[in-house]
Amino acid sequence: MVTTSADGLYYIAYTTNWSGNNFAIASSSNLQTWTLKATISTSSSVINPVNTWAPEFFKDPKTGKINIIVSLSTGSYGPFLPYAFTALDSTLIRWSGPTVLSGISNAGLGYIDTFPVYYNNQYHIFAKAETNGKKTIEHAVASSLTGPYSFVQTGNFAGWGQAEGPCITILPNGRFRLFADGYSSGVSISQYLRVYVLELGESTLPPSLSILDTKRWDTIANMILQAIMVWLGDILVIYRTYIVWNRKLWVIILPLVVHIAYIVVNGISISLFARSGLDPDTIQTTYTWHQPVYPLVLAQNIITTGLLCYKIWAQHRSSIENGAIQNNGLSLGYFSQMIIESAMIYTVVLFVVVVLGAIDHPAKTLVTFSLVPTSGIVFVLLSVRVHFSGTAQKTPVNTRNTGNTSRFPPWFAGSSSANDSATLHVSATANGADVVKTQITFQRSDFQDCSDNSLSRSKSCKSSEGTS
Repeated sequence: MVTTSADGLYYIAYTTNWSGNNFAIASSSNLQTWTLKATISTSSSVINPVNTWAPEFFKDPKTGKINIIVSLSTGSYGPFLPYAFTALDSTLIRWSGPTVLSGISNAGLGYIDTFPVYYNNQYHIFAKAETNGKKTIEHAVASSLTGPYSFVQTGNFAGWGQAEGPCITILPNGRFRLFADGYSSGVSISQYLRVYVLELGESTLPPSLSILDTKRWDTIANMILQAIMVWLGDILVIYRTYIVWNRKLWVIILPLVVHIAYIVVNGISISLFARSGLDPDTIQTTYTWHQPVYPLVLAQNIITTGLLCYKIWAQHRSSIENGAIQNNGLSLGYFSQMIIESAMIYTVVLFVVVVLGAIDHPAKTLVTFSLVPTSGIVFVLLSVRVHFSGTAQKTPVNTRNTGNTSRFPPWFAGSSSANDSATLHVSATANGADVVKTQITFQRSDFQDCSDNSLSRSKSCKSSEGTS
């Protein structure tokens, strides 16, 4: 926060490092060029902090004194409590303190970013509850700056969601406006360019609100495009499951139902957000509807990934039992095939998003933003893999016998050289008939004497490369 002093200069207090036992004060005459005024130690007989965060200026209307409220922690990144420092003179170099703001619990990770306001003969503080599972701005009041404070609004009481760094200013009409860092809000590069470059200073809304303005096309378009990309990716993996399971509709009924539920819930949350107009009550309702979105997507992908992995594993075991694969071990290629064809990477990223969301970890935003490129990479790999597998299948199948013709999975087909176009076919008798024998025909360009359909394993065939 920037404040002014009797000398006509602007002053700002700021954090010097993630860890440390001091904060700094700088001054400026034009808000552009700043000069270090003082570095204030936060160590004392009261506390020897490991972290010193978010110092905020506050001029007490009752005493006329300049104070700085700062968040201090004796542990590594928590728990935090707010402490008050009071200027001893107008130079803002000498300070008394620290004095803890009593009545505030340091359970969990405590409170950071405390911002005080004096109103109706009471001191109001707005602070971020840093504890996992919260990460919201809460409101407490007291009759003295140093407390004891009692919380009157907790949790996500205003529908702001995860936010930090509150700062309150008084408007010309006497009302208050709170600014905060909504670090978990999803925005696109185009929105940042519009708000902070193209329309900077022209919008009637401040940037912090303009970037979430639902009346602008790019705000809604960003949400809709992200949702459509996820929808299409999930539909693709459901269809892939349907194909791999021999087009059995009952296999995909459950993932389809979950996917439809996800589309409905996501559609409702987007619709509510589009009509919210930054109204706190509507935003709270939107947040409630949005909460089940990622758990539903994860549930559907766990089902489809599990079904695909099982089918790949079952085919692998069947190939080993029938002698098509001589090595009983699991190769790197086999694991790569399972990861790619089951869209496992996408499911893992969704799982991380849900876990981080459950504990309200700030990293959730970063991982959530990676969902769109991850879905693109995963499903392009899947499509390419299926395409080349299908290309490898386009060789004539031996159908001289009456009955069903089956073939090994496309990923079994391959060649050891550019001129090797061998394909292994297995022909079985018709359904319901007694099985006398299984006929195996090797179609290789380099075999010269293997035309006998009843070829057994002990039969020798002359070839240009030797005995087979």
